[in-house]
Amino acid sequence: MRSFAVYLAVFLAASIPVLAQGAEACGVCHSSHMGQWKGSPHAMAWENERFQSQLAKYGNAEFCGRCHSPLSVWEEVDTRFETKTYQEAVEQRAAAPVDYDPKLVERPAPREADVNEGVTCGSCHLIQVFSPAGKREDFVGPYHTEAGHTGRETAGFKTLRLCGACHGRDAGDYFPGGTDPGDEFHHSGNRAVTFANETANCSSCHMPRKEGRLVQLRSFKDLPRREVGEHYFAESLYESISDALSLELTGAGESAALSITNLKLGHPLQVCPETTYRLVLAPVEGKKVGEPVSLDLPQAADLGIDQNVTIPLPFSITNGKQLKVELLAKSKGRAEQSVLTKTLQTS
Repeated sequence: MRSFAVYLAVFLAASIPVLAQGAEACGVCHSSHMGQWKGSPHAMAWENERFQSQLAKYGNAEFCGRCHSPLSVWEEVDTRFETKTYQEAVEQRAAAPVDYDPKLVERPAPREADVNEGVTCGSCHLIQVFSPAGKREDFVGPYHTEAGHTGRETAGFKTLRLCGACHGRDAGDYFPGGTDPGDEFHHSGNRAVTFANETANCSSCHMPRKEGRLVQLRSFKDLPRREVGEHYFAESLYESISDALSLELTGAGESAALSITNLKLGHPLQVCPETTYRLVLAPVEGKKVGEPVSLDLPQAADLGIDQNVTIPLPFSITNGKQLKVELLAKSKGRAEQSVLTKTLQTS
């Protein structure tokens, strides 16, 4: 009986544009993704209190809605326009189904319906296509799918530009026209996000992949298992920092120093506003750990990929001795958290 109810709901919803149905329509089949998304910053992008207080102050819902409740980050590009004259393309388009490629927009349009869903499923996975039969919606994603609705594999899902449509490539993208980005404007604390290269992918850290199925309905249990990205969209996955940083102890005695290199984190360590880092250093003698010394690490905020910062030790350490190093991070509204612990030896 439950299966019949599910199929009936899907059948009745099929004639309604998915962007008009909201995220619950997607959750019928993609229950795992839905559960993860509901607790994510994307789902709360419109409703969170800080955003709402700033929206009330600046009153620019149309501008802010482009990222806090976006329609779709995709637009249709009719590929026939690339090889024909405009008139030939118009005539062919009127006589045949549309032939198109999905293209990422520079900035999405604000959504008018279901704004409380924030960055919803359709924001990233749907594209409105205009064909001779009228306007329709197609699904886009990192895989091509035939089961259920057809999904078009789209190369843009594997580039920085997918997230960059909202998260920006430089700090100027965050400010509405005519707004003075002073201390009170809520994005003024955001750092410029300068990615190292187009081969880096935001999802590798913020959507870690696990083997699973794209559809959770038992009726689709025969679908192949694939690498599926988690949809929590964690703001800061601190565990990835320990893999991204290289720590090296150089010198000895009064000239001993700690060298920290960002090997592969594709942006500065501080992207979320007001993230701070602290080092706790302690000399090790055998099994005995000496008195720890704490150092604020403001240099970490700007530590981009392949960049290095060297911190002189606040005490002398003799050659051949060890040093225990702990890196702690604190973001606004979160308790301080240890993100990396290593024991190094002077050479």
